[in-house]
Amino acid sequence: MSGRVVAWLYGARGALWVIILSAIVPYSELRHHSFVHDDHDLRGPGSLVTDPAVDIPTLLSADLFGRPDQLHGHSGYWRPLVLWSFRVEHELTGGSVRATAWLGHMVNFILHALVCVALWCLLRALELPPPAALLAAVAFAVHPVHVEAVGWLVARSETLPPLFVWSAMAWTLAAKRAGGRHAALGVLACLAALLSKETAALLVGLWAPVMIASGRPWRQSVAVPAAALAVYATLRLSIFPGGVDPLGYAGPDDTLTRWLTWLSILPDQLRLSIWPGFESSPIHPVAEARGWGAPGVLAGALLLVAGLIASWWSWRRRHAVAILGVGAVVGTMVMVAPWARFPTGFAEVAAPLYERYLYVASLGPILALAWWLRHVLASRRIVALVVTLVVAVAGGLVVHERAETWQDDGTFARAALRAVPESPDLWNHLGYWHLSRFVATGSPTERDESLAAFDQAIAHDPQHRFARINRFLVLRRANSDEDALAAAADDLLRRYADDALVLDNVAGWHMERERWPEAAALLKRELGTGFALPGAADALAYCIDQMQAVNDG
Repeated sequence: MSGRVVAWLYGARGALWVIILSAIVPYSELRHHSFVHDDHDLRGPGSLVTDPAVDIPTLLSADLFGRPDQLHGHSGYWRPLVLWSFRVEHELTGGSVRATAWLGHMVNFILHALVCVALWCLLRALELPPPAALLAAVAFAVHPVHVEAVGWLVARSETLPPLFVWSAMAWTLAAKRAGGRHAALGVLACLAALLSKETAALLVGLWAPVMIASGRPWRQSVAVPAAALAVYATLRLSIFPGGVDPLGYAGPDDTLTRWLTWLSILPDQLRLSIWPGFESSPIHPVAEARGWGAPGVLAGALLLVAGLIASWWSWRRRHAVAILGVGAVVGTMVMVAPWARFPTGFAEVAAPLYERYLYVASLGPILALAWWLRHVLASRRIVALVVTLVVAVAGGLVVHERAETWQDDGTFARAALRAVPESPDLWNHLGYWHLSRFVATGSPTERDESLAAFDQAIAHDPQHRFARINRFLVLRRANSDEDALAAAADDLLRRYADDALVLDNVAGWHMERERWPEAAALLKRELGTGFALPGAADALAYCIDQMQAVNDG
């Protein structure tokens, strides 16, 4: 009986059940979680995907972080398939934020499970023994470093590329003789991966060496990724103007410092790919490396050299599995190198060290272990199955615990503040979450928590504009005494005299008090900045009408 069970589990149907359950069950509670951080900008009210005036052609040519009034010049990221998937979910849920978040999480779980299935199919096509292939797929499914890529809605760009490329590779390799339709599918899959994220160039680049090492013809193996890259480059140059926000933080200004800082994060990238720890953190702070003696720089350089040597060895030996694993690690390192300036996110991160970037890189250590144990696992199938189930349960428990970080903006900010307790942006983020809860519930506790968080942000950065504006919003919502509000308004206008957001908020306070001349004067100044908020002109017209009514009365 036990032999039949083991045979079933290592067969296609049993293995698929084990992989899918391992990939989905640990993340199941996330379906109840809400939007977090960038989710609001990319999927919330006022975003590109929720604006009915933004049609599909416009959406497919926009910057990932574009706005309805400014489609380009934000991040330089062109990921039309990701934005399109967000629009589909928005339409299917009728625009309900809660329903959209639920559906988005469900889609993310399913995508992750499909990636794991595609990986298993690919490893079997590369002739890795069934016990080793199943262990690798399950270990990938429950790897704790994947929590950010699977649990954060906007991180979908991490799961789509491997799903497209690994599925097409597996199908092509499984065919005894790959023909024209396999090549066409490969080109489409690689193109879809690139349209999901720029760094999918890593997966596309691995297509040729893996295929060649598996005995496929050189010409066809090279033609598929070359065609996909050519089509992608043509589309990007003709459709997407690019551009990066000049005010966005893109790492150190000095070129050498950027490259040294990149080297300094490579050891941490490998460490996180192997084991990121029990606690999830949205931020791993990175200090600028201003010389070769800075922490991690020499270790990173040695690690890169070792990776290149391992890549050369894998290629010389024509070990397709080794090429895939080593390429995942070294390729990820190369993809995040500062070839061009791009936003690194938080100012505390001088080089892009985020766990979501390691979704593919984590495959390297997993394949190394599976390859090393392949003969032992194949000869002791029951032991191998027990080990696989233990990995599934233990890894799943860690994933389930780490996933709580992505429950809402509050858990996100608190987890990040554990890593960077002096970040004004994170304190402001936490304060805004409490502010939204105060607006929804009127709770004095939420009011006090929000004020305390904004005060912390201002203490760490006295010029933090958003913290001061948000603090003013709390005072407005709490109906604080006029002296406190007047002092806060005067302080904002003194510090940011020509800031449209400040002018709009202070004008709104005057309108609430029916001080029409004061509000009108501020709204005129706001319109004069050239960056007026939507509705400013209508608000000014309303103030003028009210002033006229007062005069007529």
